[in-house]
Amino acid sequence: MNNEQLLTRQDLLTFFSKDKTVTEKIGIEVELGVVNPHTGLSIPYEGTTGISAILEALLKTDEWTPIVDAGHIYGLRRADGTKISLEPAGTMEYSSPPIGDIATLVQTTQQEIFKMAEVAQELGAVLIAGSMLPFDKLKDTNWSPNHRYGLILDYLNKLGIDSLGECIMARSLSTQLTFDYVSEADMNRKMRSLVAAVPVSNALFANSPIEEGVADGTLSHRLRYWLRWDPARCGCLTPALSGSMTFDDYIDWAIQVPMIVAVVNGICQPMHGRTFASVLEHGFDNGTRPTFDNWRSHFSSIYTDIRLRNTIEIRSMDGLALEQVSGACAFWTGLVYHQPSLESLWKLFQNRRIEDYQKAQTEVCYKGLQAKYGKDSVRELALEMLKLAKEGLQARINAGLEQPIVLKYLDSIEEIAVSGRTLAERLIEQWKGEFAYSPAKYVEAYQVKRHIT
Repeated sequence: MNNEQLLTRQDLLTFFSKDKTVTEKIGIEVELGVVNPHTGLSIPYEGTTGISAILEALLKTDEWTPIVDAGHIYGLRRADGTKISLEPAGTMEYSSPPIGDIATLVQTTQQEIFKMAEVAQELGAVLIAGSMLPFDKLKDTNWSPNHRYGLILDYLNKLGIDSLGECIMARSLSTQLTFDYVSEADMNRKMRSLVAAVPVSNALFANSPIEEGVADGTLSHRLRYWLRWDPARCGCLTPALSGSMTFDDYIDWAIQVPMIVAVVNGICQPMHGRTFASVLEHGFDNGTRPTFDNWRSHFSSIYTDIRLRNTIEIRSMDGLALEQVSGACAFWTGLVYHQPSLESLWKLFQNRRIEDYQKAQTEVCYKGLQAKYGKDSVRELALEMLKLAKEGLQARINAGLEQPIVLKYLDSIEEIAVSGRTLAERLIEQWKGEFAYSPAKYVEAYQVKRHIT
């Protein structure tokens, strides 16, 4: 549609429309810490060895187009959809193009991240995958000079001291996956199952136990941060948990989410918590009407555990080392892209209430797989999900959609579920044992190194 036209309800719905030829693909986003190899502290944006220098060096290695804000480079993109972006503080994110099979996605992702790591190392920095920035103190955060991020920080500061959103921006790392839906009914089937399964996912992939160099027993500081941020835009997407969410239902929910920023007449400006519904009815403060681009960008400030846009995004996992990234891809693809597994997943979770969800989320922060979800053991639920994922992967292999090796990708995830010991618990043991509280030893163990999974 023309961005100058007034938005109608039908225009809002077109954001979710799908071409009849759409095929189910997978995308991945991996957030990587950029740190000093000796101290484990994030490196600044500026300087000859800073993140901007790394992006400039990467720009010369391939057919990248720079992404610039106010004269500062904060990302790279290629025509195929590959993207490297600067996160708010001391981290970079690799985003893959959508790919039709897991093995190709994993191999492509690894090769791209290896290139990033090699360029960073040439400039004296190291990339770490997984967990979070474990040694940075909030007061010493190396914020990037991105205007939009600055406005978001201002918004966070006005939420009050109980919000931990600033911690999310400053040091959390995540691994996110995107999946396609082919129709409204397909969207509902996928969203309801994935939303209901979030607490189990958070436990299975809990991996952020160290905060400012201290392991205090919390298994997922990242989840703890999210639980304390802005409930209007974070956490459970409750319309999906009902089991019968339509696009109209989602729009009714999304237009009531307060806006953080919006681009009006080419300028990114704060919205002071106005909802999209308010802007639709009354326009921006200067009388300008919202455009389709405003509607599309509104979803970038909605941070539910599972996010619906023109794809479905799984955002509930902590950051993972590359070994577990491949397992996560296999795990979720087997569940999402195999109809019998997806239906069985919904049967497993269909009676969960929002109260069960919220209580389980809090328990998972500290108990991991030993938590309860309603009356059920999270570990037992994880094992059942793993069984369904295997069945889904095998069906895709039989149909010629996947390579047989993808079943091996699940080994690292299965070991976690069977043992009941999260990645976070293992890391705490390492931190207090073989690492002897040494950031340099931590970085040596968790830095990105060239290998093939």
